[in-house]
Amino acid sequence: VVLEMERSKGLRNEVGHNNCFLNVCIQTLWHLPPFHLIFNDSVHHYHHQQQQQQQTTTSTTTPTTTTTTTTATTPTTSTTAASSSQGTRADCVFCALHVIFSNYKFSEARVLPPDALRMALDAAFRQQNRFKLGSLDDAAETLDAILGYIHECSLPKPETGCSGCIAHKIFGVNIAEQVSCLRHGCKAQSEPLLQDSFSYYVNTVQLRHAAWEKPLFAFDELLNQVETQDVRECSNEKCKAPSPVSRAMLSE
Repeated sequence: VVLEMERSKGLRNEVGHNNCFLNVCIQTLWHLPPFHLIFNDSVHHYHHQQQQQQQTTTSTTTPTTTTTTTTATTPTTSTTAASSSQGTRADCVFCALHVIFSNYKFSEARVLPPDALRMALDAAFRQQNRFKLGSLDDAAETLDAILGYIHECSLPKPETGCSGCIAHKIFGVNIAEQVSCLRHGCKAQSEPLLQDSFSYYVNTVQLRHAAWEKPLFAFDELLNQVETQDVRECSNEKCKAPSPVSRAMLSE
């Protein structure tokens, strides 16, 4: 009964709030058990972005050498780390998502407000002029931004290498891309290009067209059909013939 109540809960999208793209991301993450079960148990994280904002504000309002040096080199615990005992921050995407997931699990309301995450995204990406309150944004880009934020605040320091944060455990993929020339007498292959990503974008128009042409193909076969349509120049300077691009997705 409890599980059915969790599944039946919706997210509010009032006129003018334009929360449809964000609600899609929240529902995607909540209805993916491998993610939300691990995330619910992960409360410890770091507030890097909030710390940087405080440093900027302090340096601007009190530009004394002592204050600037102290703020930059002696970060306080409240601005660098967070746990369940310290409560949540209104400008932290990690904290906001925890609030919404808690509402999914414990609230008796059938329609939940996504406001906590909407305001946290607005605050976290204000300097990039992204995810402003009331504005429409792309759902795929928003999901990437949320996962990227979770990755960053899972590390003690922004420059620390990732040893398996939640975002990479569930969504992380390495994409290997290579151009292979089919021209007789050349057969050159480019150096494999490796990319670390949370998402893999496919042209949906091409995918639908492939499904219409090959109705018996499985989804992975349709993806392969679409990928073969991507053509680049041969990497051989003396050839430059149009050559197909091959890609391989490797789980982390």
